[in-house]
Amino acid sequence: MDLAGLRSQVVAITGYPERGTVGQERLNSAINYSLRQLWREMPEALMKEEFRFRLEPPVSKNTIKINTYNPLVFEVKTTPTTLTDTSFAADGTLSARWLEIEKDGRYIYRRVQSIYWHSTSEQWKIIIDKPWENLTDADLTYRIFTKEYPYPSDVQKIRKIMYDPENSSHKITYSLFADELYDWRLGHGYRDSGVPSRAARGDFFTLPSPHYKPKVTVAVSQATKDWWGHNPIDGSTEADYGPAGTFSYKVVHVWGRRPLLDPAHLRPTTVAPAHEVKGTLLPFYLSSPSEASEQITTTWGGGAIKIVTPDVDYINGYGQESDTTTDLGLSYHRGGVEKWIFRARHATETPAAGTVHEDVESDGIYYLWDIVKGYEATNADETIDRGADDPVDKTIPLKDIHGHFHIRFDSYPESAVDVLMSIIRRPDTLKYDTDVSRVPPECYGALVDLTCSYLVGRRDGEPKRESYYFSRYLEEVDRLRGLYTFSGFQNPAFGDGLHPSPSQEGRNYAVKEG
Repeated sequence: MDLAGLRSQVVAITGYPERGTVGQERLNSAINYSLRQLWREMPEALMKEEFRFRLEPPVSKNTIKINTYNPLVFEVKTTPTTLTDTSFAADGTLSARWLEIEKDGRYIYRRVQSIYWHSTSEQWKIIIDKPWENLTDADLTYRIFTKEYPYPSDVQKIRKIMYDPENSSHKITYSLFADELYDWRLGHGYRDSGVPSRAARGDFFTLPSPHYKPKVTVAVSQATKDWWGHNPIDGSTEADYGPAGTFSYKVVHVWGRRPLLDPAHLRPTTVAPAHEVKGTLLPFYLSSPSEASEQITTTWGGGAIKIVTPDVDYINGYGQESDTTTDLGLSYHRGGVEKWIFRARHATETPAAGTVHEDVESDGIYYLWDIVKGYEATNADETIDRGADDPVDKTIPLKDIHGHFHIRFDSYPESAVDVLMSIIRRPDTLKYDTDVSRVPPECYGALVDLTCSYLVGRRDGEPKRESYYFSRYLEEVDRLRGLYTFSGFQNPAFGDGLHPSPSQEGRNYAVKEG
């Protein structure tokens, strides 16, 4: 049942009197509030999902030294192992990780903002988050490692963790509190490497959100051929571009990428020369989104839409020295934060002249449209939308992002192995009439009753009306618990479930009779 259907059901039951935008928004708020409470009380069997990520073994080649003039830049020594421009990953999978440096018997830590190959000196440069303590240290032992792994911001609970599920699979114990895991590592080796056997929830991290609103304009330039539906090289019409219409944009900051699990999610593009392919690797950290830009309209053959955003690297302190030939310029525009631009189509030009894609969805929902570097710009900090990057990537919609918790293990991995987690996600906020929550149809009765209890009882101040609907809600939840889990809605004596073999520690087992 979608949001419009839920509203209709509540109105039919309660005779909810308000009409218009204000009444609809109030009813939507009550439904979303009730959905979150229902989510906390439903049986987990109805809500569990799986999330897979890859463990990242530490990386270290040769030794490093601090740059003589720039305290934000470490340089990887070129010997004894010969390094090339492919010796380290420069695809974002080392950004946002930790740099551990050994000096005089102690370990010092920094965050890796970015890492890149400097072709002039033929060296790898590691850009850090805080200046180093001097400008003379050299031949330092180091490693780049992932201290803990963020999981999606809407994950509410981790149920189980499986190490390398398809091969040498075993369950990782997740019953430890963070302090217990800390004590365990102190007693068994805080920097040990090996196959993880214990895990706990790690720190909470929030990537600062954009404090700006993208500026949008429609402009026509004869020099750069900035026309909607036209190739910027020669100005020729490209029928495969998306249709014009009315759009708005939001920006999310991304720091770091996750290693590849499946074949690269490459998306074709009609732009020549080759444009950066979108969505090849998923984000490591995401910020909450910026404010939406103003809605802007263009037509086929009219001006392209220019989206103007600030130089994030300069804002974060990585853009003061533009001369990259000097040592001070080695950290210039190397902050490592990307701008992921999401676009919503509010209306489509009719008729959709010039394009073969006449019928598209104008749903007003923000989906990933383009990815640019934090500093990257065209024509002085402008990104241009000509319809060339259509269709938007609907596999990555814009969600509410509150920050990231992490999963932390008792040892660092020695190889890149998959980890599979059974998780419970928070429900998505229902914003549009066609939005459907991730709850099974069996739960809609309980959701409607709970919404009615908040909407009617608290509005009228009549406890009996509120308790009537709330009692119906409790009865419906009890029925769901009886259908989908053991009575009492708690882990029973069987622990993780029934099993024919009593050999595994920590489980109780039953033998089926008859």
